[in-house]
This record gives sequence, structure tokens and C-alpha cells, in this order.
Amino acid sequence: DAIVMMDPEGRVSFWNPAAESIFGYRREEVLGQIVHQFLAPERYHDAYHKAFPEFHRTGRGNAIGKTLGVHARCKDGTEIATAISLSAVRIQNQWHAVGILRNETERQAREQELKRLATTDHLTGLANRRHFLGGMELELERFKRYAKPTALLMLDLDHFKQVNDTYGHATGDAVLKHFASITLTVLRRTDLVGRLGGEEFAALLPDTDLDGALHLAERLRWALASLPLPLEEGRKVALTVSIGVTPFFPADSEVNVILIRTDQALYRAKQTGRNRVEVEIPD
Repeated sequence: DAIVMMDPEGRVSFWNPAAESIFGYRREEVLGQIVHQFLAPERYHDAYHKAFPEFHRTGRGNAIGKTLGVHARCKDGTEIATAISLSAVRIQNQWHAVGILRNETERQAREQELKRLATTDHLTGLANRRHFLGGMELELERFKRYAKPTALLMLDLDHFKQVNDTYGHATGDAVLKHFASITLTVLRRTDLVGRLGGEEFAALLPDTDLDGALHLAERLRWALASLPLPLEEGRKVALTVSIGVTPFFPADSEVNVILIRTDQALYRAKQTGRNRVEVEIPD
């Protein structure tokens, strides 16, 4: 860990080898320098100027005795995430500060990657089944509380098995990624799109009534039919999708009720010719 000590004027009085390694400044470069001027990004400067007089007088402050997550600026100009623990030390009737800083950049990157792996489908980059259903649970609770219109799309690629049998599984994977890309382009950033399994996908549409959901479903259906997947030698794989649509209703007690209803609409779209959108409304 980097250990940095500041004198009562906020100047560096101690800078250990770990601080040299983490921040890129040699000890000789920083001793006697105001620490916040070279180590703290500018967005922290106002808070420092407001807090330092209190610390100078009393040795107290909101950051003293705590571990905080902040960013620090290295010699090369890059910012890194750090965890800093600040302590006050009284020497000859004056307050000095000691900061112990740990570089958190790699740990945070690992956490983000683990979160990504836990919540996304490895092939398409969409939400995986577990994450999507969790999003549905939250949206259903929001719907019950605020009664804002919400809708669900269930999407299934038509004749996907035939694609795999004709072109191979590598092309099948490319089809799934192609469909995911089109879906993210057509739908909105506020919509949650997930791969439930195989060639079956779903899209959760917050703040969307039935008319809006049908409009998005038709746009998506048309976009996929209009954009076949290009292969080598000028060949293309024509693709279509069947879509089931249902809005949320006050009587919906759990997520499974909505999923079953949307699946019924999808089944009807498949049975009545594919490449179409069907709606299911509860009795």
C-alpha cells in the first residue's frame, strides 16, 4: 500500500516506495509539494479546500477515520481507483494527516467482469435468463406500485434448426449474434433484452402500452426480415422472427403468469404462419 503523510500545510512529508510504484512520482519529486494539487483530480479540489481548514484546526473531518473510494491522478495523467484510509496524527501541537492508499483498479475491473459473466449471455451479450427474470420481477413490482404501462415481447427465430442443419452451428451462432445486434438497434436503451435459451429471446418494455409494444415488435420483425446475415461468397441467410406480445395487467400476480401469456401469443404466431406478431390478452 502507498503511505503518504502530509504536514499541517498539506504538503507531502513522507512518500513510501509503494507510492512511487503506484503513482509514478519519485519521492524527491513530491516532498514539500501540496498533495492535492498533483494527486487529486480537479473535481475533488473544492471539497478539499472546504475541509482542510477544519482539519488544520481540530484534526477532524468527514474523511478522517474512514476508508473511502476515490480516484487519484498518476504522473502520466491517468486516473486510478483507490481506497484511502485517512488518520490524524498530532505532532508538536499540530495536526498531520496520514493516508494509506490501495490501488483498486484491477479489483474493480475483476468485479465488473464477474458481474458481466453472471448477468449476460456469453454468446450474444444480452441479459441471460436469470438476469432477465430478475429484471421482470423488479418491473412487475414497479408496475404494481405506479401502474405505468409495461409490456413483454417473446421472440423466437423461425426455422432456426434448419439454419443449423444447413449451414452448421458456427453460422447458427452468428445468426443469434446478428439477431441480438438488430434487436439492440431497434429497441430502446431503457428496454431489457434477454436470451431465455436456444433461439428464444424476450424483451421487457417499461413505460410502453400495447400500441407501443406492437409498433416496436413490428419494427423488429421487419428489420430482421430486411437484413439477412451475409456469408462468404456473397451468400446470405434469410431470417424471420415470430413475436408474442402482452401488456402487464393489475391481476398479474407473478412473473410466470405474464411469461405464460406471452408464450401463448408466440405459439399462435408460430402456428399461423410465422414471421408475424400476435397478442395475448387475459380474459
